Amino acid sequence: MRRTDSGNSLDEALREPILITHHGRPAAYMISPQDMKELQHARVSREQSQPDWAQACAEGWNDFDDKQWFVRRRTLDSVKTAQFDVHRNKGNQKDTNPFVVIIQSARFDAYRRRVVVPLVRRSSVPSAASISKMNHAFNVDGADVVLSPLQMVSVALEHLGPVIASLADVGQSITDAMDELMTRLWG
Repeated sequence: MRRTDSGNSLDEALREPILITHHGRPAAYMISPQDMKELQHARVSREQSQPDWAQACAEGWNDFDDKQWFVRRRTLDSVKTAQFDVHRNKGNQKDTNPFVVIIQSARFDAYRRRVVVPLVRRSSVPSAASISKMNHAFNVDGADVVLSPLQMVSVALEHLGPVIASLADVGQSITDAMDELMTRLWG
């Protein structure tokens, strides 16, 4: 998708959606009739399958970032994750943080993102940082890793790698670590 402030982009809009800006801010999209027809069809289909449009928008249905949106949305609808599932990290820090664990409650599964905590290779943890109530150690897929709640982040579903394990059997210790991070007892 190309951004433009020009009004001479009709030919280009027939090939790809164009974001039109006004004073440097998104103002409108120029799209082809075929794209508009697909959007209208998708909206009707979505409204039939998701009667609460306001809730659907809050959950990310209005994320028109590229033409693959329809395919990706259908794919993400079938993605199931569980609290304490361990996923491979597909991000830039996958060498140091090979895995992430989902800490988000299933209560928020309708959202298109998951709150995760990295599992850092134990060899990458500074020796001064001891294994504590907040930094539990685990062995996942043959790798010694440490929970790192201070690096907690929200990740889009499509950026999660495959599920490779579950830490549900030690879920309470992960919850305790998060409580330790959030407690007001220490100021």
